[in-house]
Amino acid sequence: MVIITMTIERISVLWDERGASEAIKQGVSSLVIAVFLCILISFPTLVYLCFAFPELLLLVLAATLLLGRYTGYRLVELPRFREMAEGKH
Repeated sequence: MVIITMTIERISVLWDERGASEAIKQGVSSLVIAVFLCILISFPTLVYLCFAFPELLLLVLAATLLLGRYTGYRLVELPRFREMAEGKH
């Protein structure tokens, strides 16, 4: 319910800011990705791997961080801010 609510809110804000066509385009793309992932996670081999080896989910997290969709602290920014972390600013 929370994910659906957040998606609806995001689409309604997008509708106001960029118009109906952009909101519909992003809504349809979100739906296509959700259907694809729903099919993907129904494979028994993948279900087994995720339950038997939960540390594999860290690979998913790493891929998400490296793709750059995460707006927080990214792993690829570590070298960029290394001097500041070491106190050499």
